[in-house]
Amino acid sequence: MKAIISPHDAFCKKFLGNLEVARDFLKTHLPPAILEKCDLSTLKVEDCSFVDENLRQYFSDIVYSMQMNDGSKAYIQCIIEHQSNPQLLMTFRELRYCVGIWQKYFDKNPNEKLPIVVPILFYHGKRRPYPYSRDLMDCFVDPELAREIYTKPFPLVDISVIPDEEIMTHGHVALMELVQKHIYMRDMINIVGPIAELLNKGYTNRELFHALLYYITYQGETKNTEKFFKALVDQTPTYREDIMTIAQQLEKRGEKRGIEQGMQQGMQQGMQQGRQETKLEIAKQLLKSGVDGALVKASTGLSDQDIKDIEVLLH
Repeated sequence: MKAIISPHDAFCKKFLGNLEVARDFLKTHLPPAILEKCDLSTLKVEDCSFVDENLRQYFSDIVYSMQMNDGSKAYIQCIIEHQSNPQLLMTFRELRYCVGIWQKYFDKNPNEKLPIVVPILFYHGKRRPYPYSRDLMDCFVDPELAREIYTKPFPLVDISVIPDEEIMTHGHVALMELVQKHIYMRDMINIVGPIAELLNKGYTNRELFHALLYYITYQGETKNTEKFFKALVDQTPTYREDIMTIAQQLEKRGEKRGIEQGMQQGMQQGMQQGRQETKLEIAKQLLKSGVDGALVKASTGLSDQDIKDIEVLLH
């Protein structure tokens, strides 16, 4: 269905599409702190729109590009609101349109910082003056909390810089964090002690414990998995049976098949084949036991398609 074109839209765009009119519009209505950074002599009208097609009878937009005084590129998006009753969350809608411009720029320039996009709302509705806040934070149920979250750097959990001693105090999430921090260590036997300590505190269950061992085996770079398992058995007697069972599965289903295959096609290729078959078999058993597919994928390193294929077979 073709969008209805508002006469207000055609009229405003006719004027604002003229660069002389546009420059005077921006000189008059841009905040001084923004205007002083703009080089309006470089102003251009962009041939694009970011308003949803089904909303163009209520809103339209005209997008300008220009150079800032520091040489960087910037955009101004003027939203023209045609409807008689303004929208409460219009600033949120404008943010979506800004994100659309950023996304288009990012797709073409993935290694560059994003340009400044200045949204302006041109309002001429029947309800006057414009009744709603222009502060984006007022779109949220808790404006002060929103301001705390969205106007400051987003939280970052950089596990690589957190000391192990501090990680050990993180309760039930400590095991995941510790293993993720050291997963690329050449010999994870160096952290068997802390892992065992967390296990002995009861910070996991059988499903998560199995996922832990599979993850270390297939995603880590430990050069002697057998030695790691033995050390873990010695320090976590409660998990002895589980560890031995998994170790035997890895040996019987993986290494044996890999070696046999290797005798025919080359040791390296056979070992890889055996490991893949092991992963598939383990994933099958985990999925059959009701373990979540995402967790199985993370533990074994299998692809989404592998997991889907196994789920189809099981059903």
